[in-house]
Amino acid sequence: MERVWLNCKHCMTSPPPTLKRKPRNLQLMFSVRFLLTRRRIVDFLKSTLLNVIVSLAGRIDHHPFKMTLRWEPKAGQAFTSGSVAYKIEDGALQVNESGLYHVYSRVELIFNNCQPTSSFDHVVFVRRAGQSELLTLMQAHRSGFCVQKPNSPWTAENYLGGGLQLMKFDRVYVNVSHPTYLSHSHYGNFFGLYKI
Repeated sequence: MERVWLNCKHCMTSPPPTLKRKPRNLQLMFSVRFLLTRRRIVDFLKSTLLNVIVSLAGRIDHHPFKMTLRWEPKAGQAFTSGSVAYKIEDGALQVNESGLYHVYSRVELIFNNCQPTSSFDHVVFVRRAGQSELLTLMQAHRSGFCVQKPNSPWTAENYLGGGLQLMKFDRVYVNVSHPTYLSHSHYGNFFGLYKI
């Protein structure tokens, strides 16, 4: 089976963990795992090779994609196999075969001056070919995580995952309400899917 690892050069500060278990059915596996951190995004966007992404991100910022995370497909332990393609121009995973998929995403945010009112939203959504409306697949709103020590740094995380029916050419994205608060831990932020 073809397997390609996608690494995240803009978020790696040390080697990523090794995968401890393989999916039960490798023939049906179409998985992508990406790692992301705020500090490495800046390096990523400054690179000459990716100046096109900077201009695309600027254009996208005027649309519902302004909080959509971008993922580097050639660093760390991220990988793709099967019929899923990463679309570097908008941060999407494109499904090229209809079916039931396990979609997952984890984000970790650091609030440097945490308040009892601090909160964030984490959304996984799809843009379906031929439809103008975005379809929310999973969504979480986290709040109330700074109650112990207000005005001090605090880390909060969220994981979304579930089995979802996806159609051929669906493009799956991740949004976070405060992308500048993403942690620098390369273990903390990932996104992927595989066919089940």
